[in-house]
Amino acid sequence: MNNTFLKSLMLATAMTLMAVSACAHPAPQTINQEAQTIIQGDTIEVMSQAMKRTIKNVVIVPKQYNAPDNLGGRYPVLYLLHGTSHDCSHFLRYTSIERYAADRKLAVVCPSAQLSGYADMVHGEPFFSYLTEEIPQIVRKLYPVSKRREDTFVAGVSMGGYGAAKIGLTYPDRYAAIGALSNGNHTYIRPIGFHARNGNEEFPASITNARHLLCWSIGEEGDPRETPEDLYYLAEKALQNGGPLPALFHTCGSFDRNLAMAQHMRDFFCSLPGNPFRYCYYEEPYGEHIWEYWDKWLRVFLSWLPITIPSSILPM
Repeated sequence: MNNTFLKSLMLATAMTLMAVSACAHPAPQTINQEAQTIIQGDTIEVMSQAMKRTIKNVVIVPKQYNAPDNLGGRYPVLYLLHGTSHDCSHFLRYTSIERYAADRKLAVVCPSAQLSGYADMVHGEPFFSYLTEEIPQIVRKLYPVSKRREDTFVAGVSMGGYGAAKIGLTYPDRYAAIGALSNGNHTYIRPIGFHARNGNEEFPASITNARHLLCWSIGEEGDPRETPEDLYYLAEKALQNGGPLPALFHTCGSFDRNLAMAQHMRDFFCSLPGNPFRYCYYEEPYGEHIWEYWDKWLRVFLSWLPITIPSSILPM
């Protein structure tokens, strides 16, 4: 062997040993400690006096700020409601709500509501009472969240968007803003089911019929309109009462199966003189009834919220 070949062989061997060493002992990975501590996400199971059983909820609270004492500032809070086929865990699993909440210094409560239509079900359980009376009190006892109206918001997707609007319009004195994603006024869905743009049945008649019968006790000949389940009825009642009104953020994709219902709701709120609910509507071309759409617009909604951060929970 000549010297040049030996040198090349030794160099190659050394480089191989270095590569093996690097594989056997990889460089330490940089771990984002802030991302690990920026929020506290809990799944809590609470006893509901209204329903006589325990029920699961997810609660997200920012943790990178000074914990406020009982006399200091408390976190603004968003009650975030799931859709028909979802549960309280879906927002954690399919969106970046933890990161969005941390960016806005916002506590988020994701309650469970099953297929209740966010009603005190006639043939079922009183989910509406649980969500509006029990869970806010329980959360305030367990976490440093504000009870002020200006710090309290409600939003949801699909059935949850309808539920959020129903809750916010029923109690306009409790909620400063409403987020309604991919929904309309569900009381205007007749109990015969409806179909998507492509003609395939997306929402079988059995589900819509069950909602009318189990949640509202209204059959095919009944009508939930002009009742406390009707968003337009609630909005007009809130206007007549003359108190504070929540701002209303509404969005739906142009390929969403709920588009016609959302546009009907848009037309109603846009027809109110002076826009008393500060209603804004966004219709995204090609947007669908999917989590990618909701994740995107949930972040937009959170940026739109009028959140004020108390000085006692600003960074150290």
